[in-house]
Amino acid sequence: MELMVCVRLAVFGVCFGAVSHFAAGQCSQVVAGEASPEPVSPYAFAYWDSDGAGPLPAQLCVAASFGYTGDKGVFRWNGQRWETIGQSFNGSVFALSEINGSLYAAGSFTKVGGQDILRIARWDGAAWVGIGAGFDGNVYALTEFRGELVAAGAFANSGSMAVRRVAAWNGSEWRSLAPNTGSAIINSLRPFGQLLIAGGSFTSIDGVSARNVAAFDGTSWKPLGAGVSGDVRALGEFAGKLVVGGLSGGGPAPAVRMWDGTSWMIPESSFLTGQVNALHVMGGLLYAGGSRLSLYHSTEPVDGVVVWDGVGWSPVGGGETGLGDDGSAAYGASCLSELDGQIVAGGLFVPSYAGHITRFTGSEWVPVSDALFGNVRTIMGYNGRFVAAGDFIRIGGERTNYIMSWTGAGWEGLGAGLRGSVSAATEYNGQLVVSGGVPRELPANSGSVSAWNGNSWQSVGKFSAGTPQVFTEYNGQLIGAGGVSQGVTAWNGSAWSGLGSGVSVGTSDYIRAAQSFSSRLIVAGKFTVAGGVPVNNMAAWDGSTWSHAGGGVVGFVNSMVVWNGKLIVGGQFTFAGDTPVVNAAAWDGTGTTWTPMNQSSTVSKLIVYQGDLLAQVSGQSLLKKWNGSGWEDFPFDPAGTAIGVMGGEIAAANLVGGQLIRPHVLPRYVSGSPVLPTQPQDPLAYCGAPASMSVIVDNVGDNTPSYRWRRGSTPIFDGPTGTGSNLVGTGTPSLTIEDIGAADAGSYDVEVTNSCGSIISDVAEVTPNCCPADLTSDGFVDDGDLAMFASSYNAMLCAEIQPPCFADFNRDGVVDDLDFQVFVQGYSQMVCE
Repeated sequence: MELMVCVRLAVFGVCFGAVSHFAAGQCSQVVAGEASPEPVSPYAFAYWDSDGAGPLPAQLCVAASFGYTGDKGVFRWNGQRWETIGQSFNGSVFALSEINGSLYAAGSFTKVGGQDILRIARWDGAAWVGIGAGFDGNVYALTEFRGELVAAGAFANSGSMAVRRVAAWNGSEWRSLAPNTGSAIINSLRPFGQLLIAGGSFTSIDGVSARNVAAFDGTSWKPLGAGVSGDVRALGEFAGKLVVGGLSGGGPAPAVRMWDGTSWMIPESSFLTGQVNALHVMGGLLYAGGSRLSLYHSTEPVDGVVVWDGVGWSPVGGGETGLGDDGSAAYGASCLSELDGQIVAGGLFVPSYAGHITRFTGSEWVPVSDALFGNVRTIMGYNGRFVAAGDFIRIGGERTNYIMSWTGAGWEGLGAGLRGSVSAATEYNGQLVVSGGVPRELPANSGSVSAWNGNSWQSVGKFSAGTPQVFTEYNGQLIGAGGVSQGVTAWNGSAWSGLGSGVSVGTSDYIRAAQSFSSRLIVAGKFTVAGGVPVNNMAAWDGSTWSHAGGGVVGFVNSMVVWNGKLIVGGQFTFAGDTPVVNAAAWDGTGTTWTPMNQSSTVSKLIVYQGDLLAQVSGQSLLKKWNGSGWEDFPFDPAGTAIGVMGGEIAAANLVGGQLIRPHVLPRYVSGSPVLPTQPQDPLAYCGAPASMSVIVDNVGDNTPSYRWRRGSTPIFDGPTGTGSNLVGTGTPSLTIEDIGAADAGSYDVEVTNSCGSIISDVAEVTPNCCPADLTSDGFVDDGDLAMFASSYNAMLCAEIQPPCFADFNRDGVVDDLDFQVFVQGYSQMVCE
């Protein structure tokens, strides 16, 4: 059986194929996750109720691109992720609107799914269809006016009929609403009372002088006072007034004005300047989105979205929680809408972690989808989990701050994360060591190397000599190389120190790999001097002096591993020592003779997986495996540069153009034997209440495992225990002991088995507490326990007082009346029996 996996992951939407020659159910296989598009560079939002009066709710739709593939399309949010509506467009969709129950799209496209459709289309439930002859120029706006679909933009004709910038569709043909209009460009349309309002860039419309905004009464056009300066990009209605947004036009001109029916009003209180692209009213507030926005007489930008409360403008979010732009008209909000009572903005934003479609929670902007926006620089195994680190702030709504770990079912952060990007990571003395951003839990000057012990972060020697790009271990010391003073430095557990005079790494030189081999530390990359000795891109440290390593290579080295007792080197080179080789070679640690392992393409990464030597090479999709005489395809496509190995798994991230992974989507090649990234924990156990333990199983692919919970190594089964309690879920990942009593105390674990292997979890100790009100554990229920309960009860939320949350007897994360009832019942006992 041949399995073709094509995954469109997160922002950039790069699609990769991974071919597996393993039948479903066999052990080694590709686990690619689910296909899911991610819209980027959005232009327009619309709400559309696909079944009209049916039971389905209206859905938020967006016109955007499919990642950075160049294809355009329309997406809808199904409550969990984005899904496409029909075929792709060969041009942009600038306008999207539900009119009379149908969804319409208009823009610059001329084909949809290969079918000729000129710049306007309607979704018929199965495909996009054209509307009449379409238009010969771009359509920028759609609306409904007096029962007809109205389109406007920069067009002149529909087929052979002149329609001049604004046209209405009566169900059978297009007719012009402004036949005498010249070169006007209409960017926006909106009904306002009995009028149709058009905004754009013009000085007249249908022969009537009007500056950038005009009104149509069904028969003729008329100006609105003296009009407005600057192009009009958006129209809205607020407090019974017409709202016009666009370019501020230079000088003191505002970017937002209001028309009360007779005259123009300017929202005072430091009126808004910049470029407004979108307006939206929600909850009695007027939101404006755009770029280069600021308050007049203020030098501080207000980022991409601001809100008017009837008195003044204020930014929506700010600082680290704001939705910024880089001061360029290409960045900022291009469209606004709402979702589940929250304002939603679409556009290009800096920083990118907010995503291209983002919502404001009331305190910060978070992506609507669960995608990760940013680059993964490294991925590795630590403590039974994969850890991904790089240039990202959050994944979906969870803030991870540049580093996160894979639970087997999703991603979670490591403490409060870091302050900046991660350059390298390794495991050393049972801790995860990273270089780059300082942990947010530590002072900002704590140094560029830090360690995570599984519970908290700590500084590793307040390292200040640069940022290591590579880590390894040599003679029990942690070695940091590349991007540091003297090229290489060592941590002995109490201090950092250089190794001799180090490796000379200039502006065009670098160290990309480091390995302990043959009692020496080997570093490699592109450099010519180590310890004052000439070398060819590789050097060896024996504990006291530097020397060349096997004569080095002619070219450069990207990666090194130790495999079958030899040092394997990959990169781009034509000689290794005295031996002609091509990009890959093996060295036994003596002399300058190497064994060729020729690979025609540049080797970017070497990996040892389950005893096999694998290589990632440029220009090739699948990994390559060394078979003893040459390289053959290995059935995993990492589709990027960040690759990590842990036990029976290879995981990959960092697709072409940027990182693209989601919760529950981690492209992996697995051995199939179960692993337990999440082990059972000792449960809180109050007599008479339920107590639960659970595991998360990973690496199994299609090989579904069985579960058997055990007590003291003896299998247990669902049903009454005979001592008053009841067991539920003994053959599932989660075990619950209902009505737990003192007789249920003991050590519990679970055995997980499938056709590829078996694993027994860590032990969870169950210790029932039959006197829950004795919070001080002194055998008495007295005023001391009452004081401790009151302290927890005042906090209400357990997260504020962890650890421990004494008064949360029912373990729901909140201290409330249900816990109070348990306490009062226990308090009446006074003496614990």
